[in-house]
Amino acid sequence: MNASTYLLPAGAEKRGESEFFIFARSILARISASTAACADYFAAAGIDEQLSALSDQELRRRGLTRATLARDLCAALDSSRPQGNRSPSYKSID
Repeated sequence: MNASTYLLPAGAEKRGESEFFIFARSILARISASTAACADYFAAAGIDEQLSALSDQELRRRGLTRATLARDLCAALDSSRPQGNRSPSYKSID
């Protein structure tokens, strides 16, 4: 067993796949997930910039508070979370 075996998905050796291709697919999946997370946070930053210009009263009307605005946006736009955990109040910010 070598060091790359620890990075492989469970059961990969049993499927008879080449260790290199399994390792490469695993790395590509991690890069893809990281890229998606970066895109989610970039989108959240843009929306946060728009929403932070609103008054406290307008934020309350939308069900938000200034204290938790960034955390709420990141949670709503995080694509790694199941759809059921996203808040529908973030669909429109106009």
